[in-house]
Amino acid sequence: NFHFLPCCEMTRQERTLAALLEQAFRVKEDIVGSLHATQGSVLMEASARKLLENHIQTITHIVKQLSKDIQVLEAQVVQRDSVASGMSFAVQSLDHKNLAGIGDLRGRVARYHSQSDHKPDLVSQPTRSGGNHFNNELTAHGWPW
Repeated sequence: NFHFLPCCEMTRQERTLAALLEQAFRVKEDIVGSLHATQGSVLMEASARKLLENHIQTITHIVKQLSKDIQVLEAQVVQRDSVASGMSFAVQSLDHKNLAGIGDLRGRVARYHSQSDHKPDLVSQPTRSGGNHFNNELTAHGWPW
């Protein structure tokens, strides 16, 4: 039966076959295009991932360097604070010594005034070394005048 088909039947089959083949080729091209797009997006994703990794490494390096810089600065602050604390202690010690010296000097001046009330010529009386009594007393107790 198949051999006796009319001519027009074959043409319709050929047209259907041609349409189906054309549709199959379009689907094939769509699939190939989709695969290329997928490969492209995979390549783009891999490239983006590599850029992100490089960025993260750069940021990590910067953070590590900043951490080292902070440690150096902290050590400098501790050293400066230690020096400042030592200086503060030295200044306090000098202040105490100066206050004690001023108190001692005030006491000597008060004694001098109490003695000069009784002996008014004590300041002008030269000692054997040529200075006056008050200067010698101050010099004897560590005052360099």
